[in-house]
Order: sequence, then C-alpha cells, then structure tokens
Amino acid sequence: MKKSIYICFATVILLSASISSFAKFSISPSVGIKETYTDNLFLSETDREDDLITTINPAVSLTYSPFSSLDLSLNYGLNFRFYINNNELNDTSLSETQNVRFTTQFRPFNRVFIDVSDVYQRVPVDERENFVIDNPVENMTDSNVFRISPYVKIPITSTVTTQFGYSYRNVWYDEEQSNNSEGHSAFFTLSKQFPFLLTSSVNYDYLIQEPENSSDYERHQWSVDARYQVSENLLVWAQGGIAYFDFEGSSSSAVVADSLTGIPVRAVAIQEENTEEEPFWSAGADYHMKMLGGSDVGVSYSESFTDPATSEEIWREDIKGYIALYSIETQERTILDYIPTGEYVYAGTSTTTGVQKVKRADMYVTAGTDFRVTINPFYSVNETVEETNYVRAVPGEILNSKREDTIKGVTVSIAKPMNIFGRVSTLTADGTYQRERFEEENLIGVEKNERYAVGFGISYQVSRSISTSAGYRYSKKDSNFEGNSFYSNLAWIQARITF
Repeated sequence: MKKSIYICFATVILLSASISSFAKFSISPSVGIKETYTDNLFLSETDREDDLITTINPAVSLTYSPFSSLDLSLNYGLNFRFYINNNELNDTSLSETQNVRFTTQFRPFNRVFIDVSDVYQRVPVDERENFVIDNPVENMTDSNVFRISPYVKIPITSTVTTQFGYSYRNVWYDEEQSNNSEGHSAFFTLSKQFPFLLTSSVNYDYLIQEPENSSDYERHQWSVDARYQVSENLLVWAQGGIAYFDFEGSSSSAVVADSLTGIPVRAVAIQEENTEEEPFWSAGADYHMKMLGGSDVGVSYSESFTDPATSEEIWREDIKGYIALYSIETQERTILDYIPTGEYVYAGTSTTTGVQKVKRADMYVTAGTDFRVTINPFYSVNETVEETNYVRAVPGEILNSKREDTIKGVTVSIAKPMNIFGRVSTLTADGTYQRERFEEENLIGVEKNERYAVGFGISYQVSRSISTSAGYRYSKKDSNFEGNSFYSNLAWIQARITF
C-alpha cells in the first residue's frame, strides 16, 4: 500500500480530532539547506563520478493532544535534492522527497489502547552491497511502514499484569526486488514483578506473514524472559523460547553459477512447503561505574529472528549513554541487545531476503561525560531459515542453497561538548572497521569484504532559532569480487532556521 494513503489517514485524524479545554498543541516549523560534495556518487570501483548535491528541507514537527485519551505526533519533511552533474537524478516531486514519521495512541476505554504509526523514509536496499551513510543514490530505496495495533492491559494483582492484542503491518518498498508484505499477529504477555527487583514474563506471538517475493508463512513463538537489578550498578537480563515456522512454498527465478563451467545461468528457485522448529535465546549484563565521571560496561549475546518483510523497526531510547532496542511489534523494550548511542553498525540486512536467524555478540565500553568515548566490538552471523532449491535450466540439476552472512568488527565514537563564543557546540568523531563473509551455498561464490569508515563533525548553535553543522566521512570497501570495491570522500555543511 502506498504511503499517500497513510499520510491522508494521519491528516484526517489530526484535523477531525475535537478540541477541548484539555487540548495541548505544539508546532515547530523549520527549513534547512545542505550542501554535500561526494567524489564517488555511484560508489563505483572504476567509473568514479563526483557531484555537488543541494538539499532543501522544509519540515514541521507537531504534537497534539485534543483530549486526555489521545496523543498524536507528526514529523513531516521534504528533501528536495538538486545535482550539479546529474540533473536527471533531481528529486523535486512529493512522491520522491517525503520523509514522514507519524505516531498516535488512542485510549478509548480504561486499559484499552490503540497504537498507530506510519513511517516513510529512504533506506538501504541491501547493506551487503556498496552503501555509504548520507549518499542518497546508490543502493537506496523509499520505504513506507504502516502499523496499527489495538491491545488491552489488565492488572490481575498488584504485581501481575497481562497484555494481549492484535497487530497489522504493511511494508512497502519502491525497489522492485524488495520484499513488500502484509502481516497479521496476535500476541499475549503475562508479567510478574517480584519484590527483589526481578521482573519476568511469559510471551506468546502468532504471526501470519504474506511477503511478495518469498514464501508466505505462519509463526508460533513462545518465550520466557527475566530482568534482574542485582545491585544499584548491575543489571542482568535473559530470554529463551522457541519458534515454529510453517512455510507455504513459492517459486522465482535467479542467476546461479554453472557447476561445470562457472558461467552464470538462469535458474528457477523453488522454496518448498516445509516446517521449521527454531530455538532462540539471549542474555546480557550492564555494569555502571562512577570512574571518569560515569562509565558503563556491557556484554550481550542473542540468537533471534529477523525478517525484512516484517520491517521490525528498532525504536531507540537513551539510557546511560547507550540505547536499548525496542520492537515495533509489541512496543516493549527488548532487553537483549545494546549498542552505543549514535553508532551505526552494518548488520548485513537486506530488504530482499526472507526469514533469517541472527546470532550476535556485543561488548561495549562507554566512559566520560565532558569527553564521551564509546567502543563496541561485535560479531554476528545471519542464516536463512527457509531453504531454497535452484533448478538449473540446463541440464536440470537441483542445487540446494542457504545464505549465511558473517560480520565481525568494531565501532568507536567520540563526542565533546564545547562552548564557542558563548554558544553550544559539539565535536564528534566515529569510526568503523569490519570484516564480512557472504556465502550462498552452491551459488556464485563466497564474497569476502573489509569495510572502513571514519567521520568527523561539528555542530554550532548560532542563536535560538539558527543552527549550523558540518562534517566529513571517508568510506572504503575492499572485496574479492571484481567491481564490488570502492572508496568515497563525502563532505557536507548545512544550516537550519526554526520558526
């Protein structure tokens, strides 16, 4: 379903909501202009093209509570882009430039909630391919995710609570090969708060997923989780469960390598009807120290599932300088994984794949207040859950294939607040190094990559209504596949006026 339907839906809610003496309303319009220079617009190994991109970004942030049982929030912006050397890429129409985040919660009755969200933005098609933050052209597509979820929270006792409800999600990508989908889920949670700072819950989720480019499937998922505040400074958490997948099967075409000649040939991909039983679990700990003005050390490991067709977007909350992951499906904190605030970690995700099992280990150290440093080494393995059989056109040989992506690396970020001429300013720096191994059994081969990225930035508050910033980023990818390597220099400067 296209984004315009949901934008109209959001607008109707905003305009039709009745006004009462309780009404709370705030609006913050702004306009920004940004100049970006890149020396490799298409992230090519050999045919490098530079360009200067002018982005004009009118935007508005709005919150509205017409009465005590309804809260609405809308962030709406347009990104008009103009390219000096590639005018055919100019983004000037509403369908090409919108960036929308709409959320609302309606509480029609006591303990009854209805959450609605709609997010339209530009996202990477496949993070395994060439991709650079702030490059709006290469390996990028527009995406719209709409979700509505009515649910009920009922306190059974003072320490026991149950929650149950339904969720509908519609995911759309502009890229033809991406996996548009619809999904319906019913969920149930029973939570218990113990007197010794332990919280535990039992969870069940039933999902019907209908993607366009992979098999429809049903999933039954049971889990138990616990969160224990051992002391004022130490928090531990764990979760374990099992998921049952029932795939209906589907077929599509693909290019595979001929087993005799190595020459790519067209083949038919058959995903047979089958069932899978997959356990999942995770555990972690966070320890807060008073040294260096406040420091945090954390470790976590998880074996979980992800499906780009469900677009289970991550919600983020600042906690002691790092951020906890949230699931859009239940809008509950996922206390399983933590990553440093402001860091972008390549997860090897793709909008074109189906269900994947993700094994991930993280460690992070965050130290300092006036000079904040965060270090996050990580290791992850993504494996497809559903197996694919490729039938070659000639001579009809069946090849069995499952995809596995292995990524290991480290990210570092630094932030230094300053006062320049009596105005607030912040210096930032970040870096990423990672090694990747992308393998699809019996297909065109194993791709091995090394990625490097380093960036610097500064922001400066000129006045209450005018802010400026500038930055630079160097990105490089070395690949054993011909044509997949690249390097890129990107610099930008921008200013924003808020009315």
